[in-house]
Amino acid sequence: MLRKLRVQGFKSLRDLSVEFGRFSVLVGANGCGKSSVLQAIMLLRDVGASTYELPPFAHYLSRTQTGPLSQIHFECTC
Repeated sequence: MLRKLRVQGFKSLRDLSVEFGRFSVLVGANGCGKSSVLQAIMLLRDVGASTYELPPFAHYLSRTQTGPLSQIHFECTC
């Protein structure tokens, strides 16, 4: 189970830390980054697959990115 997620410089997320419980809900206004959180989680899931190939990396960058590349950190429990 995904317990913690930290995302930096990924799509619209500059620096986000989230702790998940057994049941978590993403709620927010349009354009606040809900879909970006889900895409970061799906990227982690897909990279864990043995046959995954990354699409062009530009897909994952923020449109205004000028600093370090994207970073995604996570903590899971089994």
